[in-house]
Amino acid sequence: MDNRRLLLVMVIALPLILLWDPMVVFVGKQFGYDMTRKAPTTQVAADPAAPATQPLANVESTTQPAAVATTGGIRAVGANSSESIDIGSIDPNHGTYAMGLKLSSRGAGIESVTLNQYQEAVNNEKRYVFQQPYSRFVDFSRPMGSREITLIIDGARTTIDLSKVNWTLQSKTADSATYSVNLSAGSGDVVRATKTFRLESRDAARAKSGGYEILVDMKFENLSGKPLSIVQNFTGPILPPKELDRGSDRNIIGGYVEGGQIVRIRHDLAESFAEKKPTIDYSKGTNAEPLLWAGACSVYFNAILRPDPLAGATDISPSYIGKVEAKALNPAAEDIVNRDIITQFETTELNLAAGESVTLPMRFFVGPRLRSLLNNDYLGSLPLQYNDTLVLTGGPCAWCTFQWLVNILVWLLGVIHFVVRDWGIAIIVLVLIVRTLLHPITKKAQVNMMGMSKFGPELERLKKKYGDNKEELNRAMIQFYKEHGATPILGCLPMLLQMPIWIALFSALQSTFELRQAPFLEIGGVNLTWIKDLSQPDHLIKLEKPIHFFFLTISGLNVLPFLLAAVFWIQHKVTPKPPAMSPEQEQQQKMMQWMTLLFPVFLYGGPSGLNLYILASTTFGIIESKIIRKHIKRKEELEKAGAVIVDADDTPRGKRKRDDDAGPTARTGDEPKKPQGWLGRKMAEMQKRVEDLQKQAEKNQRKKPR
Repeated sequence: MDNRRLLLVMVIALPLILLWDPMVVFVGKQFGYDMTRKAPTTQVAADPAAPATQPLANVESTTQPAAVATTGGIRAVGANSSESIDIGSIDPNHGTYAMGLKLSSRGAGIESVTLNQYQEAVNNEKRYVFQQPYSRFVDFSRPMGSREITLIIDGARTTIDLSKVNWTLQSKTADSATYSVNLSAGSGDVVRATKTFRLESRDAARAKSGGYEILVDMKFENLSGKPLSIVQNFTGPILPPKELDRGSDRNIIGGYVEGGQIVRIRHDLAESFAEKKPTIDYSKGTNAEPLLWAGACSVYFNAILRPDPLAGATDISPSYIGKVEAKALNPAAEDIVNRDIITQFETTELNLAAGESVTLPMRFFVGPRLRSLLNNDYLGSLPLQYNDTLVLTGGPCAWCTFQWLVNILVWLLGVIHFVVRDWGIAIIVLVLIVRTLLHPITKKAQVNMMGMSKFGPELERLKKKYGDNKEELNRAMIQFYKEHGATPILGCLPMLLQMPIWIALFSALQSTFELRQAPFLEIGGVNLTWIKDLSQPDHLIKLEKPIHFFFLTISGLNVLPFLLAAVFWIQHKVTPKPPAMSPEQEQQQKMMQWMTLLFPVFLYGGPSGLNLYILASTTFGIIESKIIRKHIKRKEELEKAGAVIVDADDTPRGKRKRDDDAGPTARTGDEPKKPQGWLGRKMAEMQKRVEDLQKQAEKNQRKKPR
């Protein structure tokens, strides 16, 4: 009969697994995400100012000359052809600069940023490159590239598209470049726009940005001889490449300030931009807090634009930024993971008298989410405070993801790594430390569980006595547990206390930059294990093309999830169970045994560092439980033999009770040594309380009439 029930449960569970993907789509829709898969669209909107709900042009050429763009009698005059230049250095052995910057004269924007100290992937000498325009929307997605400029002269508004205009290169050095374009009407120039990019050397920025900041100045000069106003629209940071095999790992972010401190960081997953919601406004916070900066990030890299206030301004927020939006350029794309999303900045009306000019200073941070970097005095304090991006929490677990706990665990992990010099071993040592701190509570829970396992016959008697009267049955069971000094809740206490630690570790291990491309057990350049990157799945064999199987993304053969399945199975088998179980309880135990195999499925594409932590924690937990149960059984055997161990605290401090005064409670064997140290004393106190409860329960049971 039990096998039939088990078969029925498996038959019911199988459709649940197969229908998991549609269920995720349904839940995603309820939260406002567009999770549906759509056929590729062929509709093309040639107008770059078309609404974001329509796809833009599929391909844009960067080689077509665009010397003149004319609108409403005002024309933008630039160079005759597009060209790219390089400043900084992409050479990892070049010690002067931390990055290499490729600039394009087309829109005077960024073609790419290369961080010369970081590899793209393990066993790949290619440097990490990001902030590259999307191939289908090159002119609309070039970071810091000018999009549209609006001139307001005598109340008339004229908007000119600058995204396809080739700006003129005015000057270039090893670490800077200046572009300009003139807006003319008739035979005279109206406005000159100038854009300057500058890099700082490592030495100059050592105590500041570490060389990962691009200084950008946008200057506008009124050459018309009459007052006018200017509104500039330009592209900001775009998404970095995806880092993880599965899950969402890229966000659009915005930082807001109130009362002299950042009160909130808004972050939206790239997957949240959909056909129904292609644009999100970041101009103000939820309660109209002023914006400090906005940008995009992956789990390991930031791209953040900070518009600095104008010279002489007293407010730290940039008053000249009127609107900041994030837009999906292809919101109806079938592949929701790789939708092309940009940030777009628009200035307020910049009023210029005849002959007057204004310069908009900006700082563009493009670098790693490295704690030692983002926590320094420059990047970790206002008006930047980029260290708040180290852990971005969201979803149902956000309320229990404590930033202070994450910081402590990461700090402790770093200290351990400093000693053992291997991040994988550091994770295992961290497991030992966490389990040691929680050992007193774990031991008490084990004692409680083993005590409750003896109550099976009595509980069955209560069930038969009260039958279907669940209210009376629950009241009787609570009274029974109270009389015997036991509580079912205590068995869940270790898990409840560890839950915030697990969640904090999950966040920490997925966002700790030091684990990126860090191998496990590498000595002298030789890998002793197959794990070469603790931030990625532990590929024993890596597939060239990932396989999407329902809700799983299989990018290779991973070993740790199978080891997790084995230890979960063993943990379930060795967990104490009631000696007398009802058929329903037996069925539940069988179901739980099979359910332990589903957790490794969900963790199959997880980072190997996280899986290594769970594997080590579960393995040590099995060993710890075995030792605790062995100790409890030995104590019970001694008590049955009439030898009761009395703690040293039962006698006045500094005195020892003599054997002739002890009577029937004399000590047997050697006097146990009193634990030394804070942790030892606390564990002894916890053990004593548990033993006192056991003694009281035994007394109550002996007094109970048969």
